[in-house]
This record gives sequence, C-alpha cells and structure tokens, in this order.
Amino acid sequence: MHIDRRYIQTQVRFATDDLETMREARRYQAHVFSLFRPYIGTRVLEVGSGIGTTTRTLVDLAERVVGIEPNRASVARLRQALGHHPAFLLHDRHLEECDRRELIAERFDTILCVNVLEHIEDDTEALRVFAEIATPAHGHVLIFVPAVQAAYGRLDAALGHHRRYSRRALARKFDAAG
Repeated sequence: MHIDRRYIQTQVRFATDDLETMREARRYQAHVFSLFRPYIGTRVLEVGSGIGTTTRTLVDLAERVVGIEPNRASVARLRQALGHHPAFLLHDRHLEECDRRELIAERFDTILCVNVLEHIEDDTEALRVFAEIATPAHGHVLIFVPAVQAAYGRLDAALGHHRRYSRRALARKFDAAG
C-alpha cells in the first residue's frame, strides 16, 4: 500500500478545520451513524478517527475501540479528548504502517471507515487488510464514501480524494479484496 504524501500535506492544511465544520453538522453525523448502529459490535476498529466525532459515540457503545489516525493535529485532539478512556487505544499512523498481527490479535467484530477510503490511493489493498483483520464469519466492515464519480471535482482533489464511488464500483472492489 502506498502512502500518499500529497494527501498528508492536504490533511495538515484542511483536516482540523474541515472536521470541526463536519462535527457541527449534527443531523448529518447522526444520520450516518444511524446507518451503522445496528452493525456496531463490541470490538471496533475505526480507520480515520479524525478529531473523534464518531469515536466519542463508539467508546460508550463498545468494550474496545481502536482508532487509526495519521494526522498530528487530529491525534492531539483525540488524545486530549479520549486518551484517558479505558476502552480506547489510538495508533497515530496510517493503516499500512500498523502491525497487522496486532490488529488481527484484537479480534475486531467491526471495522468502521467513514469518509476515508477515498483518500487511500490503493483502496482495494485497504479492503484486503480489512478482510484480513475482521473476525471471520461474523465481522462487519462498514464503509461510507462519497458517491457519484461523475461529480468528482476540484473540491475532492483539494480534500485529498482520489475518487468517488458508485455502488457497483465499490462492490467490485470488495469482491477483488476477498
């Protein structure tokens, strides 16, 4: 998996402000979470924890929440808000920099990836990693991504998005990932 340095630079510039703005979109956040709530288990991996908007809800629902977040400013905010929480562990790096054996050992029944997959250059490889570390037979991989590739534009590029998705294209990527 390739680490996209352009994405990192973009995230340093936009991440905290953009995530703060999105955090204030309470109805949107509640709606997105409501789509996933029935599938949230007790051991959750959140890929792209951001500033903890979803993480704050997850730690009250699950026994264990592991967050992955590479952005330093976001990591500082997460540590300040949730670093003391006994159910929460934070990896301050990209998914591909995490030790897969450690992630597999966590036995995640839920992998949550909200508005993150579009930032990962090799998204199929990321889905392979999710399939590898999710608990076999009853693990859920929950993905929320921007839709309609034809709507991809300068704002997407400025936010570090490599693509948008159609349902069919995302299904093909899941199939390719196993």
